[in-house]
Amino acid sequence: MAKTFTCYLHKPGVLTPELRVIACRSENELPDAILAELEAWGAFEKIDVYDEADKPMFSFTAGPNPAH
Repeated sequence: MAKTFTCYLHKPGVLTPELRVIACRSENELPDAILAELEAWGAFEKIDVYDEADKPMFSFTAGPNPAH
């Protein structure tokens, strides 16, 4: 059964983040699933990722220093 993960894309010059939902079989597949979508999502400053229970999992920035 697929799990869903919510991604909030913080884009340059935009105050409200865009919402994206990723579905994959496990948390282990999540990084690859996000990487597969990044080009279609366009430029971003930061992405916050939440699990199905709406708990923060991780966030990362587009620059060389990850947020956490």
